[in-house]
Amino acid sequence: MGIDGFNDPRYTLALLGGNGYPWPNVAREDIIPVTPQQIARVATGDGAAVYAAA
Repeated sequence: MGIDGFNDPRYTLALLGGNGYPWPNVAREDIIPVTPQQIARVATGDGAAVYAAA
């Protein structure tokens, strides 16, 4: 059984507080669970900040 009772192996991810553009059809095997301690703040080339698994 998938999340919230859906049996679809694809998920849609969205950046919290982001620009409103989600990433649709992400396969379950491409989603990596991490703890808050594993998340690092990274600056992009244009000066924006993103968070990624360290």
